[in-house]
Amino acid sequence: MKYRTHVVGGILASLMGVLAIQSLGVSLSPEHQGILIATSTFGSLVPDIDHQNSYIGTRARLTSKVVSSLCGHRGITHSPMIVSTFMFLAYCLFA
Repeated sequence: MKYRTHVVGGILASLMGVLAIQSLGVSLSPEHQGILIATSTFGSLVPDIDHQNSYIGTRARLTSKVVSSLCGHRGITHSPMIVSTFMFLAYCLFA
């Protein structure tokens, strides 16, 4: 996928998350909605950190090189378990 597709996916996922949270009767302030959308958008780019020519890989070259050498392309950074782990850690830090 190109980075634009990742970004659109992140935005759509965050909007669905906002709607899901609100459907539970929890009110999110506009600031919290913005934070959720921004972090989801950034987070949608992170799986491609393992590819040195990706949008995020070209901006974080050293990190990309290290992750790529340790994990290879489409390795652990594309794992649903890693995504779940980061979501849990974010929840623990910010809840």
